[in-house]
Amino acid sequence: MAKSPSPVDYDARWKVLIKSLPGPFIKRFFPKLYKEIDWAREVKFLDKELLKLLADFRKKGSRQGDILMELNLLSGKQQLVLIHIEAQHGFDVSLPERMFITFYRLRDAQPGIPVASMALYTGSKVPKVHGRYNYEFHDTKLVYQFPAFLVREQKEEDLLASDNPIDLAILAALYVIKAKHDTEKSVAFKRMLARLCFERGYSKQETINLFTFVLFLVRIPEQEDYKLNQEIMDTYFDDIDDDPGVIPIVENSPKLADFLLKKFILGKSLKERDEERDKEREIALITRLLELGSEPVFISQALNMELERVKSLIEQIQKNKKPTDKKDPK
Repeated sequence: MAKSPSPVDYDARWKVLIKSLPGPFIKRFFPKLYKEIDWAREVKFLDKELLKLLADFRKKGSRQGDILMELNLLSGKQQLVLIHIEAQHGFDVSLPERMFITFYRLRDAQPGIPVASMALYTGSKVPKVHGRYNYEFHDTKLVYQFPAFLVREQKEEDLLASDNPIDLAILAALYVIKAKHDTEKSVAFKRMLARLCFERGYSKQETINLFTFVLFLVRIPEQEDYKLNQEIMDTYFDDIDDDPGVIPIVENSPKLADFLLKKFILGKSLKERDEERDKEREIALITRLLELGSEPVFISQALNMELERVKSLIEQIQKNKKPTDKKDPK
């Protein structure tokens, strides 16, 4: 029986991609602002500042998909760009309110610095009111509007015609929606996206970032994934394509080919990363349950994990505890 792919953290995938390609992202969604930015200066990501600003609001909604950029304009002034990413498997109904609260707190904390906001809905489920927050109480009314981008409404032909690498990422998200749980479609889409990553003429770093994004985003069962990785390796790393318009990556950029071959194509790094992430989540859950006084048998049943694995992880948790973590017996 084929092993099913592990769940994808869509928010995290998008967040990593946007941080690695801030220029193409701003150009795609804020074209007028893009021309005003001094791209010779560093783009800062204010994750810690955003968390501090909204510390008391975290319990009301996830902040994992929030990104705050600090950009320098050619005029010498600064610009803040706030991005909210809504994950693939559903949406958070509190998003519009969160966007409004984040906006006014940023304005209050940094008066005079303009804030541009947007919501990126990457999944098939989108709330009816997705680009506006309304508040009304008796005769007091407030309407906060913001641009909302819905991946599900994009046209495949438009994305294919674009030379912006962010549109290829959007295309990958659109294919995930279209494929749903159809393995055959997912394999076909992933094969096509991998080809586009190598053949579009992106820079080395853009190619690495996009290819990594596609590998993580479009998930297929392990057996099919291994076959597809081997096919990609044979096509782009070993053979010279007969099509003169397509230059194999191994010929075009040997260093990039070697990097991708070792880190991604062989699947070892990808598999290890998924296993480490899953283990970290399990340890976090077990640690919390232990703090609440739960016994191993209960934890095993609650998390649907084998008892031996639970005991093994508990042992690891106890070994990793610092001496100061241990409480003196009463």
